[in-house]
Amino acid sequence: MHRDLSSVSEDDSVLDAVHLLFSQRLSGVPVVRDDWVLVGYLSEKDILRKATPTYLEVLAQSPFLDDSEGTLIERLKQIGNLKVRDVMNPDP
Repeated sequence: MHRDLSSVSEDDSVLDAVHLLFSQRLSGVPVVRDDWVLVGYLSEKDILRKATPTYLEVLAQSPFLDDSEGTLIERLKQIGNLKVRDVMNPDP
């Protein structure tokens, strides 16, 4: 059985990787160099971990957390311009 393998480059933007994950219905994807050497793995969890505020950031904002959804959306927009290498797990 032969199947095409989806992958991303460590130089791709996180936004491009997210588009690939959604369009291919994947929860993660290998990260490879130009010579196809595996250098990491990028998962939905890695992206959400980078976008989710830390416990201390949440405490500093407000005890009511009335804008937590808006904050997450803004953080997701910010990390979209990061490179995959900044978010991926280097130890697949």
